[in-house]
Amino acid sequence: METIGIGIIGCDDMGRHLAISAHAVEGLEVICVSDSQEALAEKLAADLNVSWTSDYHELLSDDRVHVVLIATSPSQQIVTDTVAAGKYDFHSIAPLDTKGIQQMLIEHLLPPAEFFDNFRNR
Repeated sequence: METIGIGIIGCDDMGRHLAISAHAVEGLEVICVSDSQEALAEKLAADLNVSWTSDYHELLSDDRVHVVLIATSPSQQIVTDTVAAGKYDFHSIAPLDTKGIQQMLIEHLLPPAEFFDNFRNR
């Protein structure tokens, strides 16, 4: 299975929960986290052994990031910038427990096994 690179914008409680949940799902790889509060981004990045930035535009410019989980207060600019960068944006996530978040990420981000079988057999 191919790995899908994940970027997280917003590293407070919800972003941290999303990042840790995504980090535990096979097929997803957290590449970078971003928050304007550098201490939050740096701490989460250290906990997951990933890169961090205080400028989300740097995260968006990383070719390894395919999907951006937006865990900040609603910002149309962040969504617009994410789409303009050609990234899939995933936001407005209702509070769930870790298992619920992981299931949601699997259902929404990981293609079914048949996709990879069909892709390989072309």
